[in-house]
Amino acid sequence: MISAIKTLWKNNEENLHNITTNCQTFIDTFLKARQPNRLAYKTLVGKKRKNPVVAQRKWIADCRIDTQENIDWDTVYRSSFLCTKISKLIVFQLKLLHRRLATNSFLTKINLKDDEQCTFCQNEMMTLIHLFWTCSVCTLFWQDFKQWAVNRGELSNTIYLRAYLVLGLNSYKNKRLDFYFLIARFFLWVCKTCNTLPKIENFSPFLSHYDTPRTNT
Repeated sequence: MISAIKTLWKNNEENLHNITTNCQTFIDTFLKARQPNRLAYKTLVGKKRKNPVVAQRKWIADCRIDTQENIDWDTVYRSSFLCTKISKLIVFQLKLLHRRLATNSFLTKINLKDDEQCTFCQNEMMTLIHLFWTCSVCTLFWQDFKQWAVNRGELSNTIYLRAYLVLGLNSYKNKRLDFYFLIARFFLWVCKTCNTLPKIENFSPFLSHYDTPRTNT
């Protein structure tokens, strides 16, 4: 018992020294920071934050992405912040990336909806990948959207749209184009919640309700 107490006492002294040292280092950094509140927020959140590995793996499987194809997830999560200041759009994209949008299949599981079929095509179960990519109605919308973007000079006609591109899992490194794809995804979601078919002729009026995208720097 005496030996155990001595060991515990020694460990506590070492831990206390480490805590004191780390605290002093943080205080020095905090006092010198240009944005101390942001530093404090990042420090507190960083202790609780977990890497959403499960959601990332599901997206890779859903989009049939080759495991050799590297995805910069940090850039993916920041992309919405870089292309717009609209909180509604940023929150929507983060919910999508973290797979926290309630599809018909999920609402059926929790007894809030009687039918798990897709709101648009009524042929398959509505999952996230179906809603935003594989649905036949959404496929037609993306084709029309691509032509719309090409006509505006925002997109090359040679670009082949893929699931991980339209979902925002890979940035075009063009803030304006990222913004338009973000609005298009949000447009599909609003159409789903309102039980209306997504048509390209309704997209431009929908787009006009939102601020212009951040320009490239």
